Amino acid sequence: MAGSAKEGHWQKSEGQEESEVKVFTCSPPPSHQGLLSSHHHGYSLLPGSPLTLSLQGPRFCTQPCLFFNLANSFGNSPFMKLPTNYPIGTCHLFLTRTLTELNTGTASDQICDLKKSKTPYDLWCFLGAGPFPGIIDLFGSGGGLCEYRASLLAGHGFAVLALAYFRFEGLPDFLDDMHLEYFEEAVDFMLQHPKVKGPNVGLLGFSKGGDLCLSMASFLKGITATVLINSCVSNTVAPLHYKDMLIPSLGSDPGRCTINESGFLRFVDVWDNPLEEPNHLSIIPLERAQGPFLFLVGMDDHSWKSGFYAQIASERLQAHGKDRPQIIYYSGTGHCIEPPYFPPCRVSVHTVLGQAVLHGGEPQAQSRAQVDAWQQIQTFFQKHLNGKKSVPSSKI
Repeated sequence: MAGSAKEGHWQKSEGQEESEVKVFTCSPPPSHQGLLSSHHHGYSLLPGSPLTLSLQGPRFCTQPCLFFNLANSFGNSPFMKLPTNYPIGTCHLFLTRTLTELNTGTASDQICDLKKSKTPYDLWCFLGAGPFPGIIDLFGSGGGLCEYRASLLAGHGFAVLALAYFRFEGLPDFLDDMHLEYFEEAVDFMLQHPKVKGPNVGLLGFSKGGDLCLSMASFLKGITATVLINSCVSNTVAPLHYKDMLIPSLGSDPGRCTINESGFLRFVDVWDNPLEEPNHLSIIPLERAQGPFLFLVGMDDHSWKSGFYAQIASERLQAHGKDRPQIIYYSGTGHCIEPPYFPPCRVSVHTVLGQAVLHGGEPQAQSRAQVDAWQQIQTFFQKHLNGKKSVPSSKI
């Protein structure tokens, strides 16, 4: 079989269709000297385009959006009306939100009344009557509520739900046993919301959030398109429960973790091979999914073997008579594929481990990959959620 899933580097085989795999390469010009400044600002690493972005608070959208928040109520009041000068960064404290104009960072006087829920939802919507194609956005094993990608996607005509699943208000501090019913509630919330265009939604998952999206697509109804950013094909970190079913976590050995010359942890060899006994039980049965997949893979991922996992997924789908997924491989690109013009994250202090972890990626290759991946995500969701065959190119 072309591109067979084996340990090591993946290479395109002769005669393989171009639609399945795209390797994104770049040759940076010698004159380029893109640099990063502080934690709070990033500069474009693309030659001749020095774009500066503030990274404080969810203010990245280039067009006005609606922001809805479902969290705990504030005191005894079912909602709070935010003054126009209220800091946007603390918005998740409130059960309901005012209209948020992200281009100015202020809130208007319009109150959006939403139903109560046990799950902390942050729903970003394009400003307008709607309804809009719906997407649920999940991040990785760092936990918490990450809103910036959802707010950016909303600016392109989507309703995007940023969903926390641990290390947030009312949620577990660590990933132990996980229950898919929690995520099923989020899907139901989206499909019932008047701003969301049914009858299905899409999923966008990064790292651990990616394998959760695979599980959601495989077992839950109402999901028609799934994008995975450097995801594993197996359930990872903690066992996953759904009704009377249990998917164990992929085996791992922390003793295989290495430390590079700079003192950064490298986890790529920690994880067991999903194809070996008994780890095959951890592989998610993605052949049960009702919609297509897009895998975005960094070929310099130092967190795990994302390319190997994507090829396992492709072979498994084809073995069950399903279409091959779209897989895009980005050379020189690490684990953290962010929206365009965000600083490439080669190393970060993991919020749970409290130690510096090497994610991989070369600055220019990573920056170019982030620009292309952002366009690929929009095109994929517009095609499968909104019936559009082409999407205008966008900077962010």
